[in-house]
Amino acid sequence: MWFWICFLLGQFFCGQAQTIELKIEGGKILGRTDLTEGLQMEYYAFQGIPYAEPPKRFELAILKKRWSDILNCTFDRTECVQTGNGAVGSEDCLFLSVYTRKLTSKSPVLVWIHGGGFEIGSGSYKSNGPDYFLDEDLVVVFIQYRLGIFGFMSTGDLACPGNLGLKDQNLALQWVQRNVRYFGGDPDNVSIMGQSAGAASVAMHLNSPKSKGLFKRAIMNSGVSICSWSLNRRARQTAFAVGATLGILTTNSTILLNELKKVDYRRLQDHSYFVSYAVAFSNILAGIPYGPVKEVKHDSAFFTGESEEMLSTGNFTKVPVLAGFTSNETAILASAKVPFRLYFLKFDVNSMDLVPADLTTSPTNKTRAMKAIKEKYFKNLFNTGFFAPFQVIIKFFNVDLFVRPIDKFVIDVSKYVSDVYYYSFNYIGDNRRMGQQYEGVSHAEDLNYLFKRSFQYSPNDQLMRKRAVRLWSNFCKFSKPIPRSDPLLQNATWLPASSKQPSFLMGIDSTLEGVKNPYQDNLDFYTKLYKNDGDGSYGTY
Repeated sequence: MWFWICFLLGQFFCGQAQTIELKIEGGKILGRTDLTEGLQMEYYAFQGIPYAEPPKRFELAILKKRWSDILNCTFDRTECVQTGNGAVGSEDCLFLSVYTRKLTSKSPVLVWIHGGGFEIGSGSYKSNGPDYFLDEDLVVVFIQYRLGIFGFMSTGDLACPGNLGLKDQNLALQWVQRNVRYFGGDPDNVSIMGQSAGAASVAMHLNSPKSKGLFKRAIMNSGVSICSWSLNRRARQTAFAVGATLGILTTNSTILLNELKKVDYRRLQDHSYFVSYAVAFSNILAGIPYGPVKEVKHDSAFFTGESEEMLSTGNFTKVPVLAGFTSNETAILASAKVPFRLYFLKFDVNSMDLVPADLTTSPTNKTRAMKAIKEKYFKNLFNTGFFAPFQVIIKFFNVDLFVRPIDKFVIDVSKYVSDVYYYSFNYIGDNRRMGQQYEGVSHAEDLNYLFKRSFQYSPNDQLMRKRAVRLWSNFCKFSKPIPRSDPLLQNATWLPASSKQPSFLMGIDSTLEGVKNPYQDNLDFYTKLYKNDGDGSYGTY
């Protein structure tokens, strides 16, 4: 009643309200009105809402306490600490934004978890505008979580177990359950969606018992929890390396933690960023330096198991899933062709690094697997970095980092969940065709057709955008991307994935049609490799 009195008075005196007050669980907030870019529909934006108290460094965040004043939530707050032009952002960054068209309905809710390798990114409007999903009558929530050393440092023990960034996400999802009804959202109809590291995060929430019951569907664009890069295998090494660069020479986790808490956040970010590059480039296939870890068991642990083993045995939250990849994820490497070719020479020095990180602990099996991979992709060239065609290098990384783990994820989950939808995003935009070096859609290009971007849309691109948004929105509403015949979707049929026939997926292009996985030959190769040389229990795949 209080809300409606304020709203009607605002309409009466101001014509069309430019700002609006809303009472939620913690207190009153001030939002703003705007129009969507697509259909020019009015919506309400509440940006920069604190869902947690300002977090203490390397400690669990807690839900935001009640406040007495009206919080101004008409603009985005600062991003979490990361490296841009030097260290940027703030440690006080646990904010989320809610966008909605109808404050009194019970609309489906889409929670977006941004990507960025667990080191960069934000939940800002300028990064990914929600306009097109609002046109489809979804309530959209963008969340921020701690990044880099602040969100993912781990000493591998109870001093600093790790996964604070994932625990921030979990806290944000708890906030959504308690508050989204005030924005016209249905807490019993929440879908979580992410891209790249955000997609791996979504999959981690499937694995974590802490997140059970906080969502009803999961969408993963270009990432899952069993991607090799999504698991930090060198967390303790990285943490102490950062300490050493700051003059903290110790092997004691508690001493390291206490000393790092004293360091200015800019200096800490600068040093940790330097170390992260050194660790990552020692072997890019062994996982990123700041990311999810398998924690030691304790009450606040987010994740303690082997992800692929949990999926293959059904030990995960069973909800409808939409997952897939762009047709050539690692074509993005072409922008740094010369330095990456030089980097690839390291695999000539240590060819064992070509072997999937969790394949085997057997030296004999690892050597045999390495030889098979070199023969498959590089025909046993001595200097693969110099002589291998760059498109072969791109294909190797594309399969290793994205296609293989996503395909295995779909196979594992579809054994236990009937509504699993698998896709390859193949549409190459008209404005992208000029000067394109390698065929296919690169990493993150699909987001141009899901969110508002500073992107020039041709008529063909606009049609693709409408189709993509409709597919993703349908899934959020009906657990199916194509629940019924729809001319916009070419009256196509999208069948769920089957663990018995995983090689078929939906090709999302100018034409929507089921296609055979274009990487099936490579996937068959790795299936045989894991069967012959694998240990049988895996964290990543």
